[in-house]
Amino acid sequence: LPSTTTAAAFKIHVLRDRAAGKRNLLQRVGQPAGAWLYALANTAAAGGLVFLWLRDRPGRWDLLAAAAPALLLALALALLVGPRGRWRDARVLERVCALTIVLNLVMSIEVGVLARWS
Repeated sequence: LPSTTTAAAFKIHVLRDRAAGKRNLLQRVGQPAGAWLYALANTAAAGGLVFLWLRDRPGRWDLLAAAAPALLLALALALLVGPRGRWRDARVLERVCALTIVLNLVMSIEVGVLARWS
């Protein structure tokens, strides 16, 4: 039931935006391209975290190990949404949205850790 409610709320939001003349990025590029943009952004975020580690603390394997959950989650979500196209399933999309919030928080902490101890 929650996934059905989420999908219905999302559809209502999209329809209201269209009626108001709003055109966000997802509406401009469409859902399939938006899914690939999401996958690209998650992959870039994971790459950015590795870049920060390589640039600032290449010998600190403990910091890379601490970043591993964020890296794996970012890449798993990218794979799930982009190549696998699982965004079409409302239940999966709801989980992806929730995990994206978690990913944003964890990535912020990881960047802070790398900045603090670099």
